[in-house]
Amino acid sequence: MTSLKGRFRWTTTLQATSVLLVGLASPSVLFAETELDKSVCKAETQAAHAEADNARQAMLTMQSLLIAQVAKQKLEQGQLDTAVLLALEALPKSMKDLDRPYVSEAELVLQKAVAAQNKDKVLTGHDKEIWYAAFSPDGQYVATASLDNTARIWEVGTGNALHILKGHTDRVNHLAFSPDGQTIVTGAGNWENSQDNDARVWDSRTGKLLAVLKGHKNVISSVEFNANGQKILTASLDNTARIWDTNTHEELAILKGHTDAVRYASFDAVGQKVVTASWDNSARIWDSRTGETLAILDGHDHWVNHASFSPTAEKIVTSSEDNTARIWDTRTGKELFTLAGHKHVVYHAEFSPNGQYVVTSSFDETARIWDVKTGKQVTLLTGHKKRVRYASFSADGQRIVTASYDGTARIWDVKTGQELVVLQGHQGDLRFANFNPSGQQVLTAATDGTARIWNIKLFHDTQSLIDYARSTATRELTAEERRQYFVDVK
Repeated sequence: MTSLKGRFRWTTTLQATSVLLVGLASPSVLFAETELDKSVCKAETQAAHAEADNARQAMLTMQSLLIAQVAKQKLEQGQLDTAVLLALEALPKSMKDLDRPYVSEAELVLQKAVAAQNKDKVLTGHDKEIWYAAFSPDGQYVATASLDNTARIWEVGTGNALHILKGHTDRVNHLAFSPDGQTIVTGAGNWENSQDNDARVWDSRTGKLLAVLKGHKNVISSVEFNANGQKILTASLDNTARIWDTNTHEELAILKGHTDAVRYASFDAVGQKVVTASWDNSARIWDSRTGETLAILDGHDHWVNHASFSPTAEKIVTSSEDNTARIWDTRTGKELFTLAGHKHVVYHAEFSPNGQYVVTSSFDETARIWDVKTGKQVTLLTGHKKRVRYASFSADGQRIVTASYDGTARIWDVKTGQELVVLQGHQGDLRFANFNPSGQQVLTAATDGTARIWNIKLFHDTQSLIDYARSTATRELTAEERRQYFVDVK
């Protein structure tokens, strides 16, 4: 009996202990279950918030794209202030703390609208087409060459004509400032029946004629100073180029060898070599000191209109009426690449300031950017409606300006290939466009007899553009405009 009683007490104790343990364990189990429920609830809440935020961001993105599209329409209609204000509404106030998604379409419209607000100076006075124009090295002056047989010097700040360079008896085809900006050389000649085949040297400060460079037997097509300004290079339709002493005005060398017109001639960066482009379908490299031919660049199937050295003078690019440009090794004269892709005449080609790219302009209404190391096309610049006659890099190599017979110049981003600005106003074909040394102005010359200086405000980051546009805005959107364009819909 004792044994049975003992076993009963032990069993009872065990059961009681189990009940006690279960009772003690229940709160922790309940706590764990509660925490799990909380965690699930929190995750669900976070997911719901994320979903709501994604939906809001998607809605804001669609709204920004809609507003950007309306801003673009206002820009095309010439309502620049409204275009600026709408583009700002479509962009974040701060690129570091985005209050709405960034859309590139809005930035592009804002860039174009801000640029269009900058007024251009119209240089009037020539009686006929302006064939060429150039900034002085310091960017303070402009010189223009015209079919009215004159060149003119203008002050950039005021747009006033300072001097009229009279003396040529045929049209002035080309001109160049000396590196110090104190001298100008002009080249003349009528392409149909030339009487004046001279170059003339002028004092740019006074407009006084310093010398007449006589010797060519036909039109002078291009003129240029070497890097130190001590020599002048002229190219002519008489199949020659000539080198002259800037100070004594004596002829130093005649570059003979081409069998047809020399359309263009250029010094290398240090002035030791010259390259010429000819209508005999070739280019030639010359020793500028001796006038000796160093290499003949054969390969084009039609006229070569332009040739120039890379910044280091290791390469040369030529452009031709065979629809191609070509890159050559200066030392050996061997062709490195044929830049094929244009469907019409390639009128002009030049290297970027760092020598990594070439830009070509073509009568196929496009310009193209090419990689110098591979000869491959990098970017196709489309937008012009007629021939693109000229294309040039800004000094920092980040922008390109193109000049077209459609009456516009356009500025492009080299990295993205995006069109940034359209410069409209000329009433004739554009013959030329170029940046000033700072890249903040563009000079254009046209067949309407005018040149224009455009103030270009280009920004290297989005925030600077946004801040500038806000600081220069002259008004705010009205309540009606905000309602009309769904600006306040959030």
